[in-house]
Amino acid sequence: MPGNPSSADSYACFGRCEKMCEFLRRSIIGSEDGGIIMTLTEAIIKDVQALSESKQAEVLDFVQYLRLKAEKKEIKDWADFSLSAALRGMEEEANPYSLNDIKESFS
Repeated sequence: MPGNPSSADSYACFGRCEKMCEFLRRSIIGSEDGGIIMTLTEAIIKDVQALSESKQAEVLDFVQYLRLKAEKKEIKDWADFSLSAALRGMEEEANPYSLNDIKESFS
């Protein structure tokens, strides 16, 4: 199984992924009469099955990377929200300490 992609590879993959998703939405998913030929998941599965095993491993690695990235973003969003909620209203509070309260000073 391939290693994790570098950040440069990730940006390149993102561009290709966005283009591929747009292509799928426009050409594979919809039919001329407006009906749905196949779901996006079915289209992805069909295309991945046509790839060699090594390319399928690359697709799996990329999908796992996207899932991990989404999980990290969700955790960061919750941490940011939690911190902002905990600090809410503190901006208006007077600072209880002054420079005289510092026990050591460095000059």
